Amino acid sequence: MDEYVSFVLENDDFSPISEKDGDNSCTFHVAGITKYLTIEDAFSFGIVAGYIQAEENNPYDSEALGIYTKEHKLIGYIRKREQILFQTFTRKKKIPALLIVTPFWDREGKACLKGRACALKMYKEDIADSQKLIQKTIDDFTIDLQIELTQFYDKQKGMKKEDAENINLQVEVNDLAKHELQEAIEIEKALGFMPSSFAFFCTKQPMLSDEVLKLDVKNVNIYLNILFFEDFGMAKGYTEGTEIHRISSDGYDEIIGNINEEDKELFLQFTEGHNSFCFIGFYPSLNKEDEYQISCKILLCRFYPYEDKYNDAIIGKYGNDFCFHILDKLKSWQQKIDVVKENNNGELKLSKEYYDNKQTQEALRTDVSKSGSGCSVILFTLMFFIYSVYAIL
Repeated sequence: MDEYVSFVLENDDFSPISEKDGDNSCTFHVAGITKYLTIEDAFSFGIVAGYIQAEENNPYDSEALGIYTKEHKLIGYIRKREQILFQTFTRKKKIPALLIVTPFWDREGKACLKGRACALKMYKEDIADSQKLIQKTIDDFTIDLQIELTQFYDKQKGMKKEDAENINLQVEVNDLAKHELQEAIEIEKALGFMPSSFAFFCTKQPMLSDEVLKLDVKNVNIYLNILFFEDFGMAKGYTEGTEIHRISSDGYDEIIGNINEEDKELFLQFTEGHNSFCFIGFYPSLNKEDEYQISCKILLCRFYPYEDKYNDAIIGKYGNDFCFHILDKLKSWQQKIDVVKENNNGELKLSKEYYDNKQTQEALRTDVSKSGSGCSVILFTLMFFIYSVYAIL
């Protein structure tokens, strides 16, 4: 048996044989442990032999029960509400005990201590049973110690990883050049918005690049008429459900498209159900029939309350990149459009998607109207028949 958990027992330490009929061990929590031990002590303490002793002369509590190591070092007291349990367990004023101290993390992520003391009834008349009781308690405490230390270190690793991610993220934000943050301010002025107006998110992502998501937009030519559209370039907007809204400089709000089906799962994970701010980039393109049409991409952004510098970092780095991306699209497609236009004697066919959708919607309304008229005729005929029968009768 380890020297730290071995007992040197005197006659007074043994319990009277008359108490053997009940339980021979009872575990108590150690109160006030942080007054006597530090967090560093927990890693060297382990399991040690000690004792519990009544302190009738304690100036604060005459029923206090001190918990001591065998070197007579006080590590705490039995909780007030457990004193009656001790008195029920034994009539002795002092009794041997095995002690265990372990570290744990509180809800605020602070390392703390907790301890337990297992009081042991040992009988001079039955030393063999007393030795078995000590060994069983040591075995139980050893398992507890391994589990609790493993949990402590596992959580510490997780906390270190999270701290490292937060540090890396902050370094990334701090490393942004001043001109990029200035560009963020210029973009905000040009589009007329403040990130704080769209700050709906709470938990930052591991990397700054995870705070944005670039997606294609579908159904743009259903909502917008290419014949009158002149707003190629950048705009601001937001998502509502899977609809994408554009907000004009005069505050006009209109739907300009939808999220593609294949992007919905990724989109929902990113937005977490929030209406999210997005940069909108419009550029001309050609469909499969070489018809002139509107194409659109969005850059979704996660903004956070009271994090102006962080939000500006997102805009300065990725909003600015998105602007150049749309500019490149404008240039490359314009070259292709010029070639098609030249091959068609300077003419360019326009996409008919907007008007085709209008005709489809009109046809549906006409069908509904005809269906309603048919029902009215049937209802009128039925009423006329009932009235005629009534008149005959």
